[in-house]
Amino acid sequence: MPYSKSLLSIVTLISIPLISACNEITQIQTQNKYLNATLKPGVGFGDISLRSTSLREITAQLGRNYKRKVLGFTESKCVNGVCTSSRLELITINYKSQGFQFLFEQRVNQLQREGALPLKEIQVNCIKDSCPYKGKTEQGIGLGDTRKQIKEAYGNPKRSPTNTWQWSYPKMGISFEIDKKYQDPVRDSDRIKTIVISKDLR
Repeated sequence: MPYSKSLLSIVTLISIPLISACNEITQIQTQNKYLNATLKPGVGFGDISLRSTSLREITAQLGRNYKRKVLGFTESKCVNGVCTSSRLELITINYKSQGFQFLFEQRVNQLQREGALPLKEIQVNCIKDSCPYKGKTEQGIGLGDTRKQIKEAYGNPKRSPTNTWQWSYPKMGISFEIDKKYQDPVRDSDRIKTIVISKDLR
């Protein structure tokens, strides 16, 4: 009997690290899957969908190795001369090593559990000189492509008067940020550094 208990203890001690290692391998495999997932303008990213996939579901898929940031501000709206304001919190979940960033919105007067918040925006980014994400949009545009390629795929963009490096297609639900390393259009690389998928682009 003592022998059986001691054997059971050894098996338990071995199995716990093995389970943990298996979970870690599974999460790495999942993250690698998303590194090649298709970006769908106005829709989502692989099997992750805007306004339906929750924060909890994303962290279950990609793991908890992320940085969380919360930004609070007041939003004001006026309709027919009647103005109202509400407090908002934007919650960002950043998987920096993969270049993934997911944005969620929490309205303070309509509190719900953070894990249940629906996805508002997806960003894929280059990190310094490396772009871990190798996937493309449905039109074949990915990180590192040029402004010329964007225009050939999507046509003329909506450009911000204050940010000439931001090319936006609000009706499609996609925008591109061009590398502005030198803050000079002549010297910049003319390569896509960030792609944003959202239904709320302006």
